[in-house]
Amino acid sequence: MNYNVEIRQDVIGILHTFLVITDATGIEHGYGFAPEQTGLYGSGNS
Repeated sequence: MNYNVEIRQDVIGILHTFLVITDATGIEHGYGFAPEQTGLYGSGNS
């Protein structure tokens, strides 16, 4: 089983970072973080 973790950054608009985890079947799961009160910004799939 191989998993992959990527850190992606977007600098357009609100600066934010995504953690993208690719599971063993090749499906990507994204989690976005931005300077918001909760730290979590949307679903992370943008």
